[in-house]
Amino acid sequence: MKMRCAGGLRTPVSRAIRTEAIARQSEKWPSMLAALLVALALAVACDGGTITGIDVASPEFLDHPDCQTISRVPLSVENLKFSFGDGEFEINAEMARDVPQRTQGYMCRSDITAGTGMWFELPAETSRRFWMYNTYVPLDIIYFDASDVAVAAVTLLPCPRAEVESDNAWRNRCEWESQQFSAGESPHINVLELPAGWLASEGFDLIKAPKNLTVLR
Repeated sequence: MKMRCAGGLRTPVSRAIRTEAIARQSEKWPSMLAALLVALALAVACDGGTITGIDVASPEFLDHPDCQTISRVPLSVENLKFSFGDGEFEINAEMARDVPQRTQGYMCRSDITAGTGMWFELPAETSRRFWMYNTYVPLDIIYFDASDVAVAAVTLLPCPRAEVESDNAWRNRCEWESQQFSAGESPHINVLELPAGWLASEGFDLIKAPKNLTVLR
């Protein structure tokens, strides 16, 4: 299901802010401005394009009760290139750089376009695994060390909430499922997420990713 764009954003801002109602409620301007900025980002996300010259993604989100608080603000996009054995490939990657972006990741996405992915830049090396909590699209997850070499790779399945499952039970189950794989235990500082199977469709065996897959800088 495609994300709905706010049709009202086509109204010129100068006309909207001159209304008498807003003038009488000037103390609410900060919150209204914040909402406008988010809505503007959504409009760009729906149409695809740039914000202040930066390429941004056009993500699609689920209209689901567990997805109502998910951020719809698009991430910046960069073209990343990789060497895999004797071959190379590139993707348009959404860049998850800060804590909220890394925490959300691909949560509540309804689809991930082939040839795209998400690149997580961590503040320091860690051995913490990624999980699939509130995620509905299967993913190939590849972990990279500080030398830009892949150290582990795994395919993980969605972990939606089961019927009549509490928040805590849901989180614990998703964490347990991620712990059944050793991928992520090796120290890593960057992580690449791709739609599951895309790498294989390009002729690259995910099982051979560790040590054979490197980032081209």
